[in-house]
Amino acid sequence: MSGPPARAAVNPSAIERAIDSLSHRPIWLRISLLLGRLSFRGIYFPQMGRWAWLKLAAQNRRAIIKLMREAFESGLKSRRACVEVNAGIEVKVNAGIEKER
Repeated sequence: MSGPPARAAVNPSAIERAIDSLSHRPIWLRISLLLGRLSFRGIYFPQMGRWAWLKLAAQNRRAIIKLMREAFESGLKSRRACVEVNAGIEVKVNAGIEKER
């Protein structure tokens, strides 16, 4: 065994596996899971100061960076889709104006 269940829940590799197991789910859900797990650690080990929180973030940097990258990429994709939709509407509007002339 790897120790008590609470310690296993806050293990950086366990957190990353949990996030990866939800790779088919929306990004906001995976970010919520990460924040929940990290917050649980703050509750389970209440004597955490600023240095301990920074150390915790450093220990979980792979999961944090992966989620940040995915959130950024999904934001770019949705922005491109909006631009393409807006461009398509603009083309149709301009074509309609030219037909009226």
